[in-house]
Amino acid sequence: MSLIIDYGQLAEDHQSLLVLVNQTGTLLNNKTFNRAWERIHKCNCIGIPGQKRKAWVRYKRFYPKENNEWGDFQAHRKVLGLVSVGECSNIQEFEDLFDCYKKVKEEYSDTLFNSRLIIFGMNRDGSPLSEEDKRKFLKSGKTSPVHSEDSGVTSDLSPTEVCGEVDSTKDNKIQNDPEISGRPHSNSLTKESTGAEVVFFPCIDECPDLEEKLKEFISSIFFVLDGKRLDRSFERADRMQLICAPFEKKDYVGLDTDTKSFRKKCQGRLRKHLADLCLQAGISGEAILHYETAIDILKPVNDWLWIGACFEGLCSASVILVYPRVKSQTLRRVESMSVKPGSSMGKETKNRAGSLKHNLTTNGLQELADPVAKTALNPADIIDKYRECILNYSKFKLAAVIELEACLKACRFLIQQKIKLKTGLVTFNYNGKINSLSSRSRKINIVKNTSKFCSLELGSNMLLRWRNTYNIDSLE
Repeated sequence: MSLIIDYGQLAEDHQSLLVLVNQTGTLLNNKTFNRAWERIHKCNCIGIPGQKRKAWVRYKRFYPKENNEWGDFQAHRKVLGLVSVGECSNIQEFEDLFDCYKKVKEEYSDTLFNSRLIIFGMNRDGSPLSEEDKRKFLKSGKTSPVHSEDSGVTSDLSPTEVCGEVDSTKDNKIQNDPEISGRPHSNSLTKESTGAEVVFFPCIDECPDLEEKLKEFISSIFFVLDGKRLDRSFERADRMQLICAPFEKKDYVGLDTDTKSFRKKCQGRLRKHLADLCLQAGISGEAILHYETAIDILKPVNDWLWIGACFEGLCSASVILVYPRVKSQTLRRVESMSVKPGSSMGKETKNRAGSLKHNLTTNGLQELADPVAKTALNPADIIDKYRECILNYSKFKLAAVIELEACLKACRFLIQQKIKLKTGLVTFNYNGKINSLSSRSRKINIVKNTSKFCSLELGSNMLLRWRNTYNIDSLE
């Protein structure tokens, strides 16, 4: 139930789809996984086929299940996709690898929309590499992923056409082999639940379409998310269920659900959840309208925790609209290391550089009409709403991590706006609380509490060093 704080969260993360990338099995070395991670991590902005919207992705190598439980409270905390990377060289190793993959998948099965298992060390059809292929890789310096000792330079070739699906080939191989088909687990590989797919590559250097596979994967998650958004928008009032934070569920056991306040909470929280989905689906203007409506519904019933979440979502949507982020460019090629004119690699680089101009995009909302864009809060209002959000969170002890992360997001926004004084209002409120409690304990001679608060006060001096580092004025 308790959250583990993420110190790197940004306001823009409310727009991102969360995808977990993990290393599966014991055969894949860290060097190869890191190379795969670098290529996967670069695919953080995907153009959706047939639409003008973009899907922003946030990849995490580790994500605790406790944080995933808060996905109903804030949709961006929910793991929507899983990418497992492993290595094997035969069917037996593949089965062991698939077992590890299934265990991780089951841990997040409540929230996953789709998943992928990327395997190095086998042919693209799922068959083991021949001795001739292994010798060829050794001769060219492209060894199997486990034994690769390359320099770690990531290939920068553009994605090629996607190969055919490998599931049918893999199934045929399993059925044709009597020794394998006799195993009970082998038959279950062909009956995996919808959304699972295994992708085979000979090695990390022989997967030029890895990025294209990821784009298809992210697009599938986006379409499922957009479908859920449409379902939520047309949900009937008599079928609405109360969405709860993890620590709230026990408070509503046995509670009378046939009251006006309960129905208001259901309606307001559902509207707030719909706003979260709109934000992830690239419709920030519509998300702002839903957040404002949810606040109006929840205020009469004093649902302070969810009102605070609405304020935070409203600030995030406004930041996304007013300060759209730009997809980062890849490293440019050094001129002294340029290839010969007219070579195939030169043409490939030229095509990739040309496509980069089209990839430089904002959050996909530049086509929004001006009246919709004007619904965003101005910087002063964003600061005020962040303050209200933090005050509402502070009323709940079990939402302390949510409150602290909101403070960090507000601080980053204030630093971006170069507002030094007000950053202290957000960050050093904690230091003021500790000083006050410590002084009160001294006055009534509670030695134990005094020493406790003094130790906390000493630890909070890290904030003072943080203030001096970023040249933030004090609040004297």
